[in-house]
Amino acid sequence: MLTAVSVKALAEFVHRRGDLYPALGGRVTGEEGIATQKRMQRNRGGSYQREVAVAGSHVCGGLEIAVSGRVDGCDLSVPLVEEIKTTRADPEAAQRAVGSAHWAQARLYAALLADAHPGHAQFHIRLLYCHPDTEDSRSFEEVRAASWLKAYLVSTLEQYAVWLRAQHGYESRRNRWLGDRAFPYGAFRVHQRALAGRVFQAFEAGEHLLLEAPTGSGKTMGVLYPALKALSAGTVDRLFFLTSRGTGALAAMKAADDLAEHEQQIRVVDLLAKEKVCPVEGTPCNDSCGYSVGYYDRIGSALPAALALGRLDRESLRAVAEAHQVCPFELSLDAALWADLIIGDYNYLIDPVVRLQRFMNDDRLGVLIDESHQLAERTRNMLSLTVHREAVRAALAEDPPATIARRLRSVDRALMDVRRPLADGQVVGEAVIETPTSFLRAARRALEALAEEEIELHAWPACRQVLFDLSRWNRARSWASVEESQDAWQPSDGFRFLAEVADGRRGSKGVRLRLVCLDPAPYLQGVLSEYGPHVRFSGTLTPLDLHQTLHGQTEQPAERAESPFAPGQLETLVVTDLPVYYRQRTASLPRLAELVRTTVSAGPGNYLVALPSFEYLEQLHEVLAVGDLEVHTQVPGMDEAARTGFLDRFQADRRSRVGLIVLGGLFAESVDFSHAPLAGVICVGVGLPPASRQKEEMRAYYEGLIGEGGGDMVAYQQPAMTKVLQMAGRLLRSPEDRGVLLLVDDRFSRPAYQRFFPRHWQPRPVRAREVALHLENFWKAASALPRLRSSQSGTP
Repeated sequence: MLTAVSVKALAEFVHRRGDLYPALGGRVTGEEGIATQKRMQRNRGGSYQREVAVAGSHVCGGLEIAVSGRVDGCDLSVPLVEEIKTTRADPEAAQRAVGSAHWAQARLYAALLADAHPGHAQFHIRLLYCHPDTEDSRSFEEVRAASWLKAYLVSTLEQYAVWLRAQHGYESRRNRWLGDRAFPYGAFRVHQRALAGRVFQAFEAGEHLLLEAPTGSGKTMGVLYPALKALSAGTVDRLFFLTSRGTGALAAMKAADDLAEHEQQIRVVDLLAKEKVCPVEGTPCNDSCGYSVGYYDRIGSALPAALALGRLDRESLRAVAEAHQVCPFELSLDAALWADLIIGDYNYLIDPVVRLQRFMNDDRLGVLIDESHQLAERTRNMLSLTVHREAVRAALAEDPPATIARRLRSVDRALMDVRRPLADGQVVGEAVIETPTSFLRAARRALEALAEEEIELHAWPACRQVLFDLSRWNRARSWASVEESQDAWQPSDGFRFLAEVADGRRGSKGVRLRLVCLDPAPYLQGVLSEYGPHVRFSGTLTPLDLHQTLHGQTEQPAERAESPFAPGQLETLVVTDLPVYYRQRTASLPRLAELVRTTVSAGPGNYLVALPSFEYLEQLHEVLAVGDLEVHTQVPGMDEAARTGFLDRFQADRRSRVGLIVLGGLFAESVDFSHAPLAGVICVGVGLPPASRQKEEMRAYYEGLIGEGGGDMVAYQQPAMTKVLQMAGRLLRSPEDRGVLLLVDDRFSRPAYQRFFPRHWQPRPVRAREVALHLENFWKAASALPRLRSSQSGTP
């Protein structure tokens, strides 16, 4: 079995020692490192060669290991091997702090060259540290015999082989177990077997599949089970289950637990935000943290201990980290490289700033993207940026170090330059503006000052946050423009600069500057192509071609799983004569309240009524409160205890309860009411988002891209209907459920909105006075409907 590893990865895995956050200060971006290296290479002449590819294959303990990489520079006439590193720190301090891995990398390059050029008895090895701004450099050199270098390579590979043999042994046991693992629930739900088979096929064929599977069809296990089967077949090396909400991660962890039967047969890592797992108050992430000091001296024992647990969630990670005194967040990242299933938020693979570099360009990584109806909007948010002058003023009020303060004042002046023409022209609301070159320049220089000063900003939290935000602005041209210009770049067609006067209450002159993403498709197409096969899945992806366009995947396959529900399980009524437009709501409230009472009295049970705002919700609650109907309401800002208390009020008994909630809010998506099945859901209004400059720019953009009607569909109708469909998805959660769905708004009867309806809906337009008769007939027929049975158990 051949294992491939890069020189850099091998050097860091075996030889890296020291701290996680060495006190070097002066951060260097990847772009700065590449540019500095190229400048230093250009200064070399004669027989010096740049970016020389080296490779070699060795057998250690029965394992064949292929090692490869690129030498920054070499001169075989000496012979010389040069490794170039970029740093703003003192070179001597850098060499002491991180030189263990750097020296190992250079020595391994020299060893591979010694194998390829056996005529040389010894090699000069140079480790060069360069400053990215001044190009000052300091070299550290050594001379090693070719025989010593070859022995060093063999010793390194032998240490690596010990780890690999343990991993291969684990993978062999895992593959046998997964190969024999039957479907964990004994029997597939109706059509779930076909769903699972299609996912397995997609992984086998290396496809990028969009898959709509109705809520209640068992899609989490229906997708995860065949993906793990594909893993055991060698199609991919590991799986990343991306979620958009914490509840999605919980569902994925539960499915993994059910599949593994708590036997630690598979390795699962739940990646959480650093703040959620850090045991140190304030999450300092510097050399003052005891969990970071000496991290690489202790990770060699901590990592095997973590992987031996199999299931790595917050509690188990923190326990291992405490036992070995290592950072639990970094431990979770290191463990993820050797896990079978990684569960984490979208941003770990998609956000252009925080995505994990260790998984970039990994075509052996299989990706499962849950709740993919949110993928385009989440990506838009990741690619969009905002800065408020008020935040810059707050940072200056903290009295940060003089150099930083001077640069922040330049940022403040640049924002005033943005504000001035808007205020002079009395522009109301946001306006599209040209590239704010002076602001981009000021932001860049503020970050350069921070890097030069080598200052930790924990004592200035507002300043720290502003500079973090500015760092995203400084990198934005890499995803929002095709130009190379540093400060005067023009946004690409799918981006806009927007600005708005935003004066404070006490007369302070404020401005909000934004870079907004209209179309995430080009970026998503590029990012998703870096990985192996993937499945984007959700219960609400109709129309499929629209989501393929939004995801940049128009050439990829898209399919629907069949609904597990019989037509008689769901009654969908579109109430067309009850006006719920904003100006009509007050007058129609008594009729709406009567519709709710009529619906509940037709069939006892738990009901949710979703409204477009808290104001509307409170108005309806006041009317419904008169009477004996049990009503519970969502309130703004509910904490975890309040949310749990709200859900606990719904029980699986014959009593009738009504929950008033906000459409698109806490309880409208990714909340499972299986403990107390719902008898009905009432959606009041389509919930169109309010008009804004960004929405109008998006409408115009997609009108040109898709054609007539495409702008309204993307900017307004799709986000509104996604909330409605997710709300409706709370209703049927198992093959035994029955329920009624009332859509109260005449717009639901229009083709422009019905094109978003799932195929298994059979909507009937009715008048409010006709609802009682339809529901009476439905509940009579539903009581006589035979219970659906699952198919026989088996594997895809």
